[in-house]
Amino acid sequence: MKITKKAYNQAVQRMEELLKLTTGIEDGNNAYIKELKEVSDKVYFYEKLHYPVVEGMTVIEAIELKMFES
Repeated sequence: MKITKKAYNQAVQRMEELLKLTTGIEDGNNAYIKELKEVSDKVYFYEKLHYPVVEGMTVIEAIELKMFES
């Protein structure tokens, strides 16, 4: 799945809107719930590609790596 930075930002914004709309809804067939799943998948794949998390890395190690990269 390929997603641009602009599309990612739009997906994050829509995900935030959908989270407000779906709070307390337990029906998995709800249209908002289905859209939230689709949008959150886009966000997940973009973040996995552009903001990878190294397994086993502590928070301190991640901060140090980010400081080193900057």
